[in-house]
Amino acid sequence: MRRVVRRRHSGFVNLFHSRRFGQLETESLLEFDFLSVSECDSGIQAIISQPVVLEWRDRSGRLHSHIPDYGVLVDGEGVIAEIKTDRDSRLTNMIDRTSSLKSALPAHGFKYEMYTESRIYQEPRYTRAQTLLAGLSYRPSDEDISRVGRCLSGQASGKEAARIIHDLNEKPEFIYNVYAMAIDGRLLVSSDNGPLRFSISKVEEAKYVSRI
Repeated sequence: MRRVVRRRHSGFVNLFHSRRFGQLETESLLEFDFLSVSECDSGIQAIISQPVVLEWRDRSGRLHSHIPDYGVLVDGEGVIAEIKTDRDSRLTNMIDRTSSLKSALPAHGFKYEMYTESRIYQEPRYTRAQTLLAGLSYRPSDEDISRVGRCLSGQASGKEAARIIHDLNEKPEFIYNVYAMAIDGRLLVSSDNGPLRFSISKVEEAKYVSRI
C-alpha cells in the first residue's frame, strides 16, 4: 500500500478496501465515494493514490508543486484524477492549476481530469455502484460463475438478478455473488435508469457455451 502524504488541510484519512485495486487511502468522504463508484466501473483498470509530484505555473508565472489525488487507468488511457467539491473547483487557484496541467500533461501521455460532486454522484451510476458494493466481500466459486454464465448465455438483453436466482433455484442471498461477479468484470451491467440487468460479453459467452 502506497503511503499517502498528509496535506495540511486534511483531517480525514480512511482506507478503501478494493477487491480490484488493493487498499487505497482517502483524505475525504468525496474521495471515498469516488473510489466506490470506480470499483464498479469496468472501464477503470487501475488506481493508485498520489502517483506523482507535479509542477505547474499560475497566471502570474509563479511555479508551484502539487501531489494529485489519484492516478487512474481508464480504458487504457492514463488519467491524473483530482477529487474536489463543486465549490473548490471554482476557486481561482484551482482554475489556474487545472488549466496549467490540462495543457502540460498530454505531452507526457496523460490527461488531467477534475472529478467533482456533480460528476461522482451522477445517476444512475452512483446508485448502481452502491447496490453492487453489497457484494464486495463475496467470492463466488468457479461452479457458481459457470452456472451464472450459462444462465445468461443467449440472453442479449440480460436478466435481472431476481430472475437469475429464480432460474438457478438459488437462495435470495445468492444475489451478492451476482453483484461480486459484476464488480470483477465478469458480468456486464445495464446503464439505464431501470432495474439492474446483467449480461455477458460475446467472448465470455463463447466460453460458457463450449462447456455445455
